[in-house]
Amino acid sequence: MNHKLRILVEKELVEASRNRLIFGFGIIFFGLSLAMSIFSVISPGATDIQVSRVGVSMLNLATLLVPLISLIISSQGFAAEFEDGTMDLMLTQPLHLRQICLGRILGEWLAVAAALLIGYGASGAVLMLLSSGHQVLPFIINVIISLALSLVFITLGTLISIKAKNRMVALFGALALWFLMIILYDLIVVQILMLTTGTTTMALLYGILILNPADLLRILAIRLTQMKELFGPSQEAMSALPGFHGPVLALLGWAVWIIAIYFWTIRSLRKRVYSRIL
Repeated sequence: MNHKLRILVEKELVEASRNRLIFGFGIIFFGLSLAMSIFSVISPGATDIQVSRVGVSMLNLATLLVPLISLIISSQGFAAEFEDGTMDLMLTQPLHLRQICLGRILGEWLAVAAALLIGYGASGAVLMLLSSGHQVLPFIINVIISLALSLVFITLGTLISIKAKNRMVALFGALALWFLMIILYDLIVVQILMLTTGTTTMALLYGILILNPADLLRILAIRLTQMKELFGPSQEAMSALPGFHGPVLALLGWAVWIIAIYFWTIRSLRKRVYSRIL
């Protein structure tokens, strides 16, 4: 990481340290993860399998909260700077637009990742003390997947922030995208499964899956942990699709999402900055 990019990342981390929303997310996630871990261990008749599923259960919680907090925080960045006029000061510095964009994304991701790791650390400590090594593996896998999920949605939120005219529009866009991709998505998939059959169903599922990075990562979690019953009928059906019996295709889909959104974000930022100058 070069010197200028490191300074930009540090700037974002300092600003994030003053953000009560990130602190609130960390506290809530910490409390819920600790409670889930403790109850899974002390509940009557708890088995090794039940304990080992704590990490996978945490992923269901993270799938709801991580995209939401990531979108809200990242959607306010550039939108606020353009609205307040501080972006003009940033543009007078000897910085490339890609450095400004990448520094913001990395800084916000590290801030959310820190809160996420604190929350996961609570349940992780319980599992490390009370479980064997192989039972902790699903937990570690899902920590990594949750961090990847955060990176995708922070990049998406940054794109929304550049496209939006002001903070309120950016916030509304972020909430609408979260509701569409996280809440409505499973309902749409279930309806498709009910209304179509055969190759038509398979083709539609492939298309819908590629359009949703959250479920790409959930499919990856299913394949790596072999605990598909915890993710619901849509994910169980998709994990059985040809080509998704291993993690490679899901990883490739996630990588394509990150790269495509990042370059779209750079292009949108360049277009907005140049339109202000001209």
